[in-house]
Amino acid sequence: MKKRIWTVILTLIFAIGLIVSIYQIAGQLREYRDGNDSYTDLESYIEIPEDHADPTVPEDIPTESEENAPEESQVQWPTVDFSALSEINPDIVGWIYIEDTEISYPVVQGSDNQYYLKHLFSGEYNSSGCIFLDSRVSADFSDRHSILYGHHMKNGTMFSGLDKYKVQEYYDAHSLALLMTPGGNYEVEFFAGYVA
Repeated sequence: MKKRIWTVILTLIFAIGLIVSIYQIAGQLREYRDGNDSYTDLESYIEIPEDHADPTVPEDIPTESEENAPEESQVQWPTVDFSALSEINPDIVGWIYIEDTEISYPVVQGSDNQYYLKHLFSGEYNSSGCIFLDSRVSADFSDRHSILYGHHMKNGTMFSGLDKYKVQEYYDAHSLALLMTPGGNYEVEFFAGYVA
């Protein structure tokens, strides 16, 4: 009889543990989904140009106009509606975009480096957080160093795409990020990386 009681008690403990675990996993998945949906909705505020290259002309052979033209960037800049974004969140300072990755997010700057660790662009509490600029630097990216923070999410969002840069060939093909701000656009050249 005693053995049977202990079996029932242990079964109940394991069942409760299983239910609590399932509830926590479901909550985490719901947060991931809500965060992803929030940033998917914001994609309507950025227009990414399609590649306008003529497929009939090989890329490595310059056209006549390219040979005589002064050297300038071949970047086709996305267009960001900063006025509409600032109505949603006045902390907006930019938008970061890396071609062929999931990294296309608004950048905010709060009064500290804690708030946006656990809050979405909309201000809603969520463990996905937001890509944010260090609160100790100028919002116009004019300082010598402007540090951007963002989570490495297990669902592949936020800065998880940076993992691909561990492969040299990927870096060679994607050595540039685009940072658009209300005051101007910046090409961000990657020159080093390390896991901290």
